[in-house]
Amino acid sequence: MSERLGHDTVLTTLELYAHVTQTMRSKAASRSGSLLNTARTPVAAVTAEK
Repeated sequence: MSERLGHDTVLTTLELYAHVTQTMRSKAASRSGSLLNTARTPVAAVTAEK
């Protein structure tokens, strides 16, 4: 990947893009948590709220 991006070293690529992967991990964890919380809500409770 580093070579395709024109970076001299892998370290250059990591320094430039490490924050992107950390942000992506954080968002993915948040979304997964939301999905799990929704899945744990009983159908009767959801129906009663509406």
